[in-house]
Amino acid sequence: MPRICHLFDDSFGWEQRVGAGQLLSKLPPKGHPCRVATIAPPTTPHLQALGQPVTRCYAPAGFGPAAAPLVERMLTRFKADLVHAWGLSAALAARSAAATGLIIELFDPQLSPDQIKLVRSLARPTGFAVSCSSQTVRRHLIEGGIAPEVCAVIRPGVDFATISRIRQGTLRDELGLNRDDYAVIIPEPVTAAGEPLEAYWAVELANHLQGPVRLIVPGEGREQQRILRLDAAGLGTRVAVAPGDRYRFEQLVAVADAFVSLPNSDASTTGIAWAMAAGAAVIATATYANAELLTNRLNGLLFKRKPHETPALPVARMLLQRDTYRNLTETARAQAFNVFGIQRYTEQHTQLYQNILTGAPANQNITDSAVAG
Repeated sequence: MPRICHLFDDSFGWEQRVGAGQLLSKLPPKGHPCRVATIAPPTTPHLQALGQPVTRCYAPAGFGPAAAPLVERMLTRFKADLVHAWGLSAALAARSAAATGLIIELFDPQLSPDQIKLVRSLARPTGFAVSCSSQTVRRHLIEGGIAPEVCAVIRPGVDFATISRIRQGTLRDELGLNRDDYAVIIPEPVTAAGEPLEAYWAVELANHLQGPVRLIVPGEGREQQRILRLDAAGLGTRVAVAPGDRYRFEQLVAVADAFVSLPNSDASTTGIAWAMAAGAAVIATATYANAELLTNRLNGLLFKRKPHETPALPVARMLLQRDTYRNLTETARAQAFNVFGIQRYTEQHTQLYQNILTGAPANQNITDSAVAG
């Protein structure tokens, strides 16, 4: 009966919260006793919302390895067989604390050379794995020298029941969206890069030309406020809706009509998974990660970014063609049912745990659901 510790750090975001929440709620407690712990104070209230006691192993000055003594004490008391680290700092603290099995959960393929070097230093031939949310994450790790057999691709799980319940509820009204408003959402986190502003200008332009189009800006922070200031000084109409922390991303995407993701390079695709499941039209740049899930005009709209040109105009054109998206979104939603089920997400992690604890290759009996169906 393996005992698993889920350890979090300051990289905690909505993807980690949703993924961990699904595992903690679906794994049978008698078969998989779990402990939730964190080395980062800001994550504690969010983890407590999962309904589990949270052990605090705060790292002094936010330096992950410095939390190792507290993590070691916690793992010893819990008699942990395995640490599931939801971030690289958490993984480093766990490896510094004990010689237990270690799994690192990675969503974003934008790993720096130093981060890949860190993963390589933590890796072991057995008792170690990286759970990759996409083939692009796996490819970047392998290119950085990580052994292929320790990298398992496990697509994120999407809660279709929650999406259905929210779509039938009153959330659109609570957000101030009218019946005729075409609601566009951008990925979370909203970063300092130019992509959120490009999406804003595309929505502003589409609203000005045809309307009514609104932009849902998830989360809260400096970049959200920047978009709101720009919106207030815009073309005379307000298009941005920024509910702050009142609603989670997975709630907001459930009532969106379109999801716009404009990264310059490969980025996390979890938001795309939820948008497909919600029946929202996905408009995204044709990066390798996005192309794993989307085929242009079959289940999404892909376009190539041109150097030194803003994508706002082509995205605005796509938003003006929204009456033609019905077959596209129906295809995407049907595919999402096959690829992003919570049951499969849970079963594949259970298999990963078993592989690590028995010394088998980490990716044994784990197939990419986006490929295998």
